[in-house]
Amino acid sequence: MVNITLPDGSIKKFKSETNALEVAMSISEGLARQCIAAKVNNELTDLTTTIRENATIELLTSKSEGSLDILRHTTAHVFAQALTRLFPKALITIGPSTEQGFFYDVDYEDLTDADLPKIEQEMQKIIKENLEVTKSFKTLKEAKEHFKNVILYSPGSKFAKQSNEYLKNIDQKKEGLILELIAID
Repeated sequence: MVNITLPDGSIKKFKSETNALEVAMSISEGLARQCIAAKVNNELTDLTTTIRENATIELLTSKSEGSLDILRHTTAHVFAQALTRLFPKALITIGPSTEQGFFYDVDYEDLTDADLPKIEQEMQKIIKENLEVTKSFKTLKEAKEHFKNVILYSPGSKFAKQSNEYLKNIDQKKEGLILELIAID
């Protein structure tokens, strides 16, 4: 039995492990549609992170404090996906959220301000596709295999490194290290 304590002190009981989305659905489908993230035991998580033990939870919507940063972060990923769909030769590096929105460091000489409406249109298309977003955890060995053909770019750099070269630097760390990696297909 997993007991989930809500901000008002009420407790939701689940027979086994659960996640924030299931907790939101147990309250209302409308709330579940509005949720963008959660704080589980005061730690920011996505909606699908498994909760295996008793926890306190705060469900975050676009009206919650701190949600704008989450939405900007997600928008940056959608931008990167749209950009790489439209301009497959564009090299993207980092795309953090900022107080003003977000930015992406892009290496592609043919990109101009005139391309922005086309990128925005592609972003709208991607959002309407309602693509499934999943998170997976891999050991260092599994990550190397999964990303063996991915080219990684150093922030601000115009020079690519093959992922195996990049991961060699991580080899010093304990085998079995779990890496959080985000890929755009």
